[in-house]
Amino acid sequence: MTTDLSYLVGFLAGDGCFSKSCSQYIIGLWTPYPLIATRFAEKLRVCTGISPAMYVRKDRKQVCVKLSSKVWFERLLPLRDQARRGFLVVDDEIPFVKGLFDAEGCLHNPSRKNEAITISNASLPLLHLVRTILSGLGIETTGPHPGAHCFQIYVRKASLPRFKSLIGTDKPHKGITERVA
Repeated sequence: MTTDLSYLVGFLAGDGCFSKSCSQYIIGLWTPYPLIATRFAEKLRVCTGISPAMYVRKDRKQVCVKLSSKVWFERLLPLRDQARRGFLVVDDEIPFVKGLFDAEGCLHNPSRKNEAITISNASLPLLHLVRTILSGLGIETTGPHPGAHCFQIYVRKASLPRFKSLIGTDKPHKGITERVA
């Protein structure tokens, strides 16, 4: 699995959608963050060799990314499902976690004393897989902790600098970045 494919599978394990109707096989994403949509579209293009459609839905204040390909639908869906079940073997772990963080991660109170990093998902096996990967990278986490509709893992405060240097936190977060107007 290439670095870009590892990122893409991590992202799809957290967000994005697979839709099949009649002869249409769609891999897609709806997000209010243009930066995330652009990054996702670029990874799809690099991995598949196909440029996905990308457009803004101002009525929903979201960017939509869509790729129509039966071959890639059938290749990526099982990888996403394996990740969600916690069974995916990833050669390049950092891009996988980066993709999941871009999809489901959150940087709370950046550059403040009470700064925190979380990754949320409804799949406990996926979060256990991510905790195992992060532990192997020397990043300590707590959880998964139950939330309203999902579970969260927290990066321990002492591991925040290591997470930032290995995984990165350039993901947009509420109140600080451009959203679709």
